[in-house]
Amino acid sequence: MKQNFTVRQGALDGVEAFLSVAQHRSFRKAAAELGVTPSAISQAVRTLETRVGAVLFIRTTRSVGLTEAGERFLSRAKPAFEELSLRARLRAILGSDRPGCCASRCRGRWCRSCWSR
Repeated sequence: MKQNFTVRQGALDGVEAFLSVAQHRSFRKAAAELGVTPSAISQAVRTLETRVGAVLFIRTTRSVGLTEAGERFLSRAKPAFEELSLRARLRAILGSDRPGCCASRCRGRWCRSCWSR
């Protein structure tokens, strides 16, 4: 059975913004890191909060902190997003038509023999 690793359009909207805000504890710093405005980061996080059905951040005029739901979301979203980002970078670097890849055997999952080449 062929595995489909395609991510549905819009499925990750707001996740990168959430992760950046969680890391920096700042909407302004997250915006600078991602090259967008703080209001764009705020809107992306609000939209994500609506989609997950929970408030992820405690916002005050001087600080940003994670709620309990935000902590739980972070513990799952961060490793998943990192894995997806790694796979996307590898695919861009290696390409799907990489000569010598055993794609017929590993079906694009990049087994150890592909990594060692």
